[in-house]
Amino acid sequence: MKRKYFLVTELFVFSVAAIIIITSEVNLPASKHTTLLFPPQDIRYFSLGYQESLADLFWIRALQDIDLCGQTKEIKLNPLPGMKMADELEQSDDQKVMPDINSLAKCENGWSAKMLDTITELAPRFKIPYIAGGTILSIVVRDNVGAGKIFKKGVDRFPTDWTMAYRAAYHSMAALADYPQAASYLVQAGKNGAPGWVFALASKLQSRVGQAILSKPILQEAIDADPESRWAPDLRKRLDEVNKIIEKGE
Repeated sequence: MKRKYFLVTELFVFSVAAIIIITSEVNLPASKHTTLLFPPQDIRYFSLGYQESLADLFWIRALQDIDLCGQTKEIKLNPLPGMKMADELEQSDDQKVMPDINSLAKCENGWSAKMLDTITELAPRFKIPYIAGGTILSIVVRDNVGAGKIFKKGVDRFPTDWTMAYRAAYHSMAALADYPQAASYLVQAGKNGAPGWVFALASKLQSRVGQAILSKPILQEAIDADPESRWAPDLRKRLDEVNKIIEKGE
């Protein structure tokens, strides 16, 4: 009897928590999106054993505003040593690096990144937030720091999933200009089932054509996932640029 009472109480508390989570931001006007809250990672200690269920709820909530940074202003990260930002590359004659909008950070560890971070802590084996969420953070939200954290967690937790390593390689190359790390991820992908040409590609990442080859499937997949999204036109423009570089063999 006591066990049944405890179970009913537990389900009631969980239901109330779920309702609060889902409805807490419903009445926020669009102009207040920068005030969106995110759950703390410590919430797993109060999940009453329903970590994965909570992760599902947070994932559904995150998808509603997955392209938001959640910060009041955009920021621009300082480039790494020897790295040129996209706006500088467009005005230069440097042909070694392909200009990429991702090198201009839109935000740093914003709302979407924090949501994904919590989700992946609640359900470490829930693969979609790493693959889809990390890719969106990288090429849509342009949260370089947040995406890097999610991809690293994904590669560490799914070391034999070559698609995870390949996406992490794209982010390291396109957003961070960290070519050694990108090459390392490509080698890891190749050792775990990726096409054999990734080994050769790892040695070509400092050329425009190598970067374009790595970028093409990621951009195409992002477009195919939601062809009518508001960011699809920019991605198609970017993909056209990548295809031209590959055709010319620059």
